Amino acid sequence: MDGITPNEIYAVGFAQKEDGEYKGIIMHYDGKNWKQVSIPDLIVIFAKIFYNPETDEYIMFGFVNETGENIIYLFDRKSLKEIARYQNSIELSKVENKIYLNDGTQRIYRYDKTKFNLFKDFTGTNYGGRMWGRSEIDFFTDNRDGIGHYNGTDLVTVFKRFSNY
Repeated sequence: MDGITPNEIYAVGFAQKEDGEYKGIIMHYDGKNWKQVSIPDLIVIFAKIFYNPETDEYIMFGFVNETGENIIYLFDRKSLKEIARYQNSIELSKVENKIYLNDGTQRIYRYDKTKFNLFKDFTGTNYGGRMWGRSEIDFFTDNRDGIGHYNGTDLVTVFKRFSNY
């Protein structure tokens, strides 16, 4: 879920029939009621939605169970536009109203008005994916050996995974 006011909140997910058929759904909250947004039937499980104040649009991420594809969409409150498709796992994050993408590699990309551009390359580190935190120079990561912290200069594992898990 994400939104810009208590009267504009969007949530994403999927609806599934008893036979297993499913489609992605977007719900809108107007401050009083939740209503389903009319979009084309897409065989996708929407997983995340983030408001992008730079473009006044929402960026969404979804995946297709059967193919393993991961898809990024722009949503302008009326229609969806696919902007990227990946075969490997991806992760969307939002830090300081900026949207970031990890494409399954050791790189993080930042969405800059029209596309994802390289923000940080952690090749050769323990970086394993995801980011969350306060700013571009103060965020946490999911490292291969635990939880990492980036301070603007160094990425350090601050909490090691237990070895018996």
